Amino acid sequence: MTDGGTPRHVPVFYCPYCGEEDIRPYGEPAAAKQAGQWLCSACRRVWAVRFVGLAPWGAAAASWGGSP
Repeated sequence: MTDGGTPRHVPVFYCPYCGEEDIRPYGEPAAAKQAGQWLCSACRRVWAVRFVGLAPWGAAAASWGGSP
């Protein structure tokens, strides 16, 4: 998961609100890279991408009313 103490991030390819592919990192260069902040040039929304954690096995099925 890490390479020399730096977490690996999956690149963002499009705006989750409008689907535009012209997005750019937002904010101060060091802060934007750490926080995963992005600016969409089409709808002007700014959002952050972050990893929250892993759910225990079966959590998704239980929350949908299915069997684990």
